[in-house]
Amino acid sequence: MRTGFKICDIIICVCCITLLSGCDKPEAVRIIRADSAAYSGAPLSEDMTEGVELWKKYSGIDKENIESFWQDYSSSQAVKVFYPDIENRIGDKIPDIESRLGEIKSGFGKSFPEINFPEEIYGIVSPYSQSVMLSDSLALIALNHYLGDDYEGYN
Repeated sequence: MRTGFKICDIIICVCCITLLSGCDKPEAVRIIRADSAAYSGAPLSEDMTEGVELWKKYSGIDKENIESFWQDYSSSQAVKVFYPDIENRIGDKIPDIESRLGEIKSGFGKSFPEINFPEEIYGIVSPYSQSVMLSDSLALIALNHYLGDDYEGYN
């Protein structure tokens, strides 16, 4: 039975602590919560316009302008039904998801240098089957598609 540390063990511990303490924690990637803004009835803000334009394109709804699309989306049955469940089931996990996205982004360029990580990620409610929608610089994540296998609403 070993009762003490060898000098090699101490050196390895010191090196590991030094390496780990010198590493910067990657910056979290913010998920712009269009779902939350829609549910609250907030007007379309400038920081959400690009994501909502992409959502309008993917939804196939041909509205004359983005504001009328936003109003219809905000008052949709899907937002009314799913948003409270998003908040109850995964709302408190969003900061962890954003941190994990930051970790993924920090290593993404090394693994896939030819592909750009999305500059902005929007959380939405989608009644359609697509969970993730991408453009060359944006991503939409249908948060209501991640409520768990036991979620009654999927039946």
